[in-house]
Amino acid sequence: MEFKVRGHLAKDKGRNVAGFYEVVFEDSFVVRGFLVVKNYKNKLDVLFPSVPDKREESGWRQLGYPITAEFRAALINEILRTHLENVTLAQQE
Repeated sequence: MEFKVRGHLAKDKGRNVAGFYEVVFEDSFVVRGFLVVKNYKNKLDVLFPSVPDKREESGWRQLGYPITAEFRAALINEILRTHLENVTLAQQE
C-alpha cells in the first residue's frame, strides 16, 4: 500500500508532544491525528489517532490501527523519518 506522511513539529517545547502528523493513503484517503511523543525514556514514540473513552482501561480508544506487524513497522518508521526530517529543517532555519 502506497502512503505518504506530512505534518509539523509541535510549537510548545515544554510538553511531551513533539509533532503532529497525517498519513495520505494512495493519494485518496487521509488519516489525521498521529502524534510523535517523547516517552519516559526520552525516546520518540508514535501514537495512533484516538479519542477519550472511559470504558477503555487506558482511558483512550484508538480510531484505527494496522492489522499486521509489518505494516505497523513501515508506518511508524515513515512517520518518525518525516519527523526527524522536520527537526533537521527546523534546526537549519
